[in-house]
Order: sequence, then C-alpha cells, then structure tokens
Amino acid sequence: MKMLSTLVLLALGCATTSNRASDVPEAGRARWIACHAAVEEHCHHLGSGDPSIESQCERNAAREYSALTSNEAREQYLTSHGCRAAQ
Repeated sequence: MKMLSTLVLLALGCATTSNRASDVPEAGRARWIACHAAVEEHCHHLGSGDPSIESQCERNAAREYSALTSNEAREQYLTSHGCRAAQ
C-alpha cells in the first residue's frame, strides 16, 4: 500500500511539472501565470473530481496554449477557459 501511495504522488508530481510556466513561450507567459488558477478551475469542473482527468486537462491546456502564436489567439483561449480578459 505504501508503494502505491508513493507511485501516485510521483505521478501527480510529474503532471504538475508539465504545467510549469517555464514550459510556456515567453510571449504568453505572463498571461498564462495570471490565468493559471482559472484554467485549473476549468479543468476541475471538466474532471468532475477525477484527478487524472483534471491533470490531463491541465497538460492539454498548457500544450495547446503554448502552440498559439498571437496575443489575440492566446487571449481567446484563456477566456474560453474561464480567465477574464486582460485589463
């Protein structure tokens, strides 16, 4: 049982590192950091309490956001994930 707990914690740690702001290109990093809590909340609702779904959603969001090349596209993406528009 202790081994299983350790493996679960390691898996959660790996999932967290893939959502680091440093993985996001410099051009969109400040907004990603400002909106990360909203993205987490979006994924929490999507996952309905299932941590594996929430974690996958967060990894997907970071990957998708990182692939966007314009400020407009990044802002639309974050807004669709529950973040308020930039002030």
